[in-house]
Amino acid sequence: MDFKKRAKISYHPVVKAIARSLKAAEVIKPRGEVAVVVGVSGGADSVALLLGMHALSQRRGWGMRLVVGHVQHHLRGDEAEADALFVEDLAKHLGLAYERRDLDLREAKNIEEAARRGRYEALGEIAVQADCVWVATAHHADDQLETVLMRLLRGAGARGLRGVAKVRSLVEGVKIVRPLLGVGKEQIEKFLCETEQDWREDHTNADVERWRAKLRHEVLPVLKEIRGDAAIKAVQLGDRMRGLEGVLQDAVAEVIENDAREVDGVFHLPRDRARQCREIVLMGVLRSLAMLKGVDSDRCGERELGPITKSVRDQQGGMRQFELYGGVRVVVTRDSVLISNN
Repeated sequence: MDFKKRAKISYHPVVKAIARSLKAAEVIKPRGEVAVVVGVSGGADSVALLLGMHALSQRRGWGMRLVVGHVQHHLRGDEAEADALFVEDLAKHLGLAYERRDLDLREAKNIEEAARRGRYEALGEIAVQADCVWVATAHHADDQLETVLMRLLRGAGARGLRGVAKVRSLVEGVKIVRPLLGVGKEQIEKFLCETEQDWREDHTNADVERWRAKLRHEVLPVLKEIRGDAAIKAVQLGDRMRGLEGVLQDAVAEVIENDAREVDGVFHLPRDRARQCREIVLMGVLRSLAMLKGVDSDRCGERELGPITKSVRDQQGGMRQFELYGGVRVVVTRDSVLISNN
């Protein structure tokens, strides 16, 4: 890469935004090297992220060792394999290590969810094997807007409206960071055009039969026409909801510490105390206790816990029983709420 092109990339606004995000997340630390897996699908977003992080890694004082991670889902035949080869060639061109993982999703009931889980597991595996403590993914502001809208349509509360986290744990010793979350899709593609960098297109993203694609192609353009910074506003909303979620979790923790007790493997919560809680706090208490019994976080949302919360708060006596995913049972009696494994 010649000096002019390297300089154009290194000081581009998108690269500056990546730099700010990495510093804010404390990925970059003074006087020390950090190892990062960059998840690259071959699409515009991940290619831009890789290009930007590579440029930063060349700066003095930015001790970053990058590993390019690609996950082949085997869902799009030759097109998907061409993506993998494109990413491998790009990694070689930049002089970076390349790691590929292949998924077998033939037995998956929900292919989209299985692909998402498998992708993160694969990136976590690459990070552990390559001695990396971070995985960088290319979620951007438009992704955040799509996520918030989808969750809003599903009736999500404060937790759901947090959207995609800027930083979160992946596996023990490895965190995910999303340095492009404050950057819009148009900026990303403009950056690649200005630096004359090609990318791959996933044509399934144009399938408007899928919720997310329909929002992306038919709803987001209207929102941006009304308000050009709609995507950035979604990122700001996510940050505020994350702060509110922290306040909520403090209230939940206080109720559990003061009122819940575990006897012979069964959580007991006095029903009169539970009734005194605000509905959103009570749902949070039930969620936390259910997760302690092994319920997956994705399986104890408002859909699952709403009917239980309503039963706890009403004035009926008798005994009512609810089954949660993973063999967890919630029993509401006249005086208590009991949570146990079957």
